[in-house]
Amino acid sequence: MEELRKDVRSLIAIADQIGMSDVSVVAGHVTACIDNEDATALASTFARLLRIGEKYLSTMWDSQDSIIWTCLQLMLQPLG
Repeated sequence: MEELRKDVRSLIAIADQIGMSDVSVVAGHVTACIDNEDATALASTFARLLRIGEKYLSTMWDSQDSIIWTCLQLMLQPLG
């Protein structure tokens, strides 16, 4: 559990730096569950952290796809 706690604390620092406040807050809740040795709450809260992380990743991929598509459209437009 100590290794998980360390990793989640690192995630909090990174999330704070890049503006992912939801991830940071929920990761803090995960840390509290670890500290309280509450396995049931930890399982639930960790699952919530994974869902939020997946949401952010999906949003970033969608944004990247949109940027690439726009660039391709601009490159394929006839000049003039």
